[in-house]
Amino acid sequence: DGQLSNNGRIGRLQCQGGQADNGLTGKMEQVELDGGQLRNIGAVDQLIQTGGELSNGARIQKLEQNGGASYNLSADLDGCIDSLWLSGGRMDNQGRVGEAAISGQGQLYNREGGGNIRQVVLKNTGSFQNSGQVQSVTNLMGEELSLLTVGQVSPQIGTVTVQAERRDAAGRYVAHGRLVELTAQAADGWVFERWSVSGVEVASETDHSTTFLMPEGAVDVQAVFVPEPPKNPVTESDQTAIPA
Repeated sequence: DGQLSNNGRIGRLQCQGGQADNGLTGKMEQVELDGGQLRNIGAVDQLIQTGGELSNGARIQKLEQNGGASYNLSADLDGCIDSLWLSGGRMDNQGRVGEAAISGQGQLYNREGGGNIRQVVLKNTGSFQNSGQVQSVTNLMGEELSLLTVGQVSPQIGTVTVQAERRDAAGRYVAHGRLVELTAQAADGWVFERWSVSGVEVASETDHSTTFLMPEGAVDVQAVFVPEPPKNPVTESDQTAIPA
């Protein structure tokens, strides 16, 4: 516990609680953040975070985050992380990140209004959500990925299943040129009508099962269901008498 304010040079700092501030002229070579809070507006060479909270408004050369919460502040405050390895915890980015590699239980949110990432590498697990700017999203094999958004449907109306090659763990990004299969299943009282797709042409807009190849741009998919037409009951007047 306690509070540290640094405007000089620190070789190694281990923070397990309390609050540490690295000032404008502060330089930290290696930091281990297990708990408490670290606020940086100076320079950090390497930071390993397993817990606690990080607020960055300056430069961190390498951040390895395995837990806790981190906030890379807006570009107005010059928040910059050269290299991010995110395998646990959550980062909200409103600044600049060079390369971000996401795996494990890591969650990266790139926000509009400043969030800018040069390259995101999605491993087999982890989560990435983007409303800011990203120059490139790839998988471990170096394949470029594009965003695939599938509209939510109430289970009382129907279901939509997606199968795709080279898809990230969260199912939001698919490698360019890979086959994507869509299947719609209507619930009782509903009928599948068509696919509403932007960003690519599908093999069939009216078949409940269709395919497309993932393009270089984002794709938005929505399955359109309509109520099932009522069935006309058979009455005595509708029946035709058959002579004996």
